[in-house]
Amino acid sequence: MAFTLAQAGSSAAGQRGGPSGGLGRLLSGGKGVPALDPPSQFEEYLLVWPWPVAAILIAVGLVGFFLLNRMGKPARTSLGVLVLGVGLGLAVVLLASLVTTTREKIMIRTRAFIAAAAQADRAGADPLLAPDLELRGLGSGRIIDRARLLTIIDSDMKTRWVVKEHSIGTLRSVIDGPNTARSQVEVSVTPRDFPMSMGSWWLLRWRMDPDGTWRITSIEPQQIDGVGSPGNVAL
Repeated sequence: MAFTLAQAGSSAAGQRGGPSGGLGRLLSGGKGVPALDPPSQFEEYLLVWPWPVAAILIAVGLVGFFLLNRMGKPARTSLGVLVLGVGLGLAVVLLASLVTTTREKIMIRTRAFIAAAAQADRAGADPLLAPDLELRGLGSGRIIDRARLLTIIDSDMKTRWVVKEHSIGTLRSVIDGPNTARSQVEVSVTPRDFPMSMGSWWLLRWRMDPDGTWRITSIEPQQIDGVGSPGNVAL
């Protein structure tokens, strides 16, 4: 259990990542780990990862400018095409920077929880966990509740299971309903007392409570390197 809980403690800043659809769909999860559904193309390429669309619009503006110049068109026309292309490209980037989708909010909070676990930060983890939180899937079907998980973060993660280095690989999220969501995260850690990085995949279920805050209701390991089924991990 030491390594699995240490693996749950990987940190990364709450930043927008690359596409989880498009190229992201070409990147499968770990062996036997089903990937969450990708977002719509509109959300992905206009609100989350706008750079390809912005680059295309700017390129069209530049190409149009040079072609119209070569064709002897009035400078006002060619400059107008250039300004339009560049302006639309910048507008797409600005829109994406101003809008944080629900999917992104879930991913940001996923990163925040993992950072708190890695840093043995009970105060940081506490507000992210629902009162009825359950950590399932480790060792003989035993369920770890909220109080026990916070104790592990506040105690064992500071002594027995200290994380030396940590990182997040793939991070996905999907909205299942008005107040339910899931996130899937690939974590790699190097424990302080073990000179080898180990990877794992985790599924987090989220609920938006009446106060409008998204909290984790369930944590489940999907794959842990070197131990086969997570259910084989000794508690």
